[in-house]
Amino acid sequence: METDNLDELREEAYASPYFDDESEEYFDEIKPYSSRGKLLGMTSAQRLVIAIMLFIMTCIVGSLMLLVFEIVVPPAFF
Repeated sequence: METDNLDELREEAYASPYFDDESEEYFDEIKPYSSRGKLLGMTSAQRLVIAIMLFIMTCIVGSLMLLVFEIVVPPAFF
């Protein structure tokens, strides 16, 4: 009785539409996605500009925070 159920399951699995020969044609039509040199849709030059801008913003905000908390006092304020 169990072997009958297993045989039926095997037949159903092989009868699945995923094993049809038509599916091979479908995969031939799909173009492979090429992400070479792209991260988040940007080129390497664009990523470099973003990184430089973030670095400059971090330096400016860090310098302003040092001034606000009076850790660094410019000589003009003595």
